[in-house]
Amino acid sequence: MWNIQPAIEVIRTTEALSPASGIASDRITSASEVSSYARKPFLQLEQLYFSDGLTFNITNTWTEMICSPGYRIDGLDEDARKYIEDWLVSIDFEDTKLPKITQHAILYGNAFCEIIFNEKGDMIVDLSEPLDPKSIDFKRGNSGYPLLDPYGNPVAYVQNGVYNQKTGKSFIEIPSEQMAHFRLYTLGASQLGIGIIEPIYWTSIGKRSIDEKIAQQEFRRATPFVMAKIGDINHPPSAEEINKVHDALKNITYKTDFVGPYWYDIDFKSSDGSNTSLNSASYFVGQEVAGSGLPTAYALGTGENQNRMVLDLIVSLTEKKTERYQKNISNLMEKIFKRKVEMKFGKGKKSPKMLWNSFSQESLDKKIDRLVKEIQVGLLQPDDDLKKVIRQLEGYPTNVKTDEYLHKSDSNAPAKK
Repeated sequence: MWNIQPAIEVIRTTEALSPASGIASDRITSASEVSSYARKPFLQLEQLYFSDGLTFNITNTWTEMICSPGYRIDGLDEDARKYIEDWLVSIDFEDTKLPKITQHAILYGNAFCEIIFNEKGDMIVDLSEPLDPKSIDFKRGNSGYPLLDPYGNPVAYVQNGVYNQKTGKSFIEIPSEQMAHFRLYTLGASQLGIGIIEPIYWTSIGKRSIDEKIAQQEFRRATPFVMAKIGDINHPPSAEEINKVHDALKNITYKTDFVGPYWYDIDFKSSDGSNTSLNSASYFVGQEVAGSGLPTAYALGTGENQNRMVLDLIVSLTEKKTERYQKNISNLMEKIFKRKVEMKFGKGKKSPKMLWNSFSQESLDKKIDRLVKEIQVGLLQPDDDLKKVIRQLEGYPTNVKTDEYLHKSDSNAPAKK
């Protein structure tokens, strides 16, 4: 079994989470001073995802870019490799759990999955779908700070809103060895991750405010403001007459006809769209896209007139970012692989790696072309190992007969008469 180090209470970068709204604050504590800075509650990040189309598209685009290439399980030990590969298929990891983990990591900066063991506790059997991050907190000591082991990792997590039959309380404690905590970015000694959406939160809010203003301006332009003067010096209006005209005009449409005496003065005040508001909206969109780390064409789903060299550079940088996000996921998954392999085969068994496929067909083509050139100049030899790598890149089956195997088979075959 995996040993758990004794917990200690730390006085350094820690988080204060509110079960009702997610992150409340991030506290940096030293012996001489206490300062704080606000982190956005997970609930507000969710509301942006639901209500802001650009935030919705940024989150989904990053999720697709990270997950859509797929991955392969590779390792020198075929038994361990096949064992992990079959397990991931059995828990529907690639099609169901991986996209949700990625979506949570991008939106919240954190994805929490429970590692599920069998009844004996000596075998990992499943990995849960991501838990609601609004319900997850760190186990805390009497001072309110998270309890950390000597390596600076949380000793346990708490899931709120779940009834515990043993204790009768509305929360359960999940030991750290039973929790897979995926984080996109980290900063300092903070235990919480930082996603893509939180850094552009205020920009997104600003864009939404401008969008609302432009919508109101367009509504007013399509529905002009009506000013009515009733009566003159010789025809003083009564309250009943004023109310009658008001009722006739307040629901005015393009079908409305109105007839009145000459002492009624009806004036329609037109409203033109504000270029200032439109320029402000473009500014906020540009800032939101820039903060997302996506090329403008990816974030907005539109084409761009770009110099070919600049466009290649942007695509290359986007590939590097995607690979970094993928690596954050595979690093944690490989730790789970290691534990599962050791529980099955014992320590010393070589655990496999989680390798991601190429970002795009164009990048795959470039990689294959580079391999061909390196073979031509003698940097690589087209042996069975290289053939296996190329077959994996192309998505072909890798369990093929090698040249050595076929040669041995031919030598053992009976001689033809």
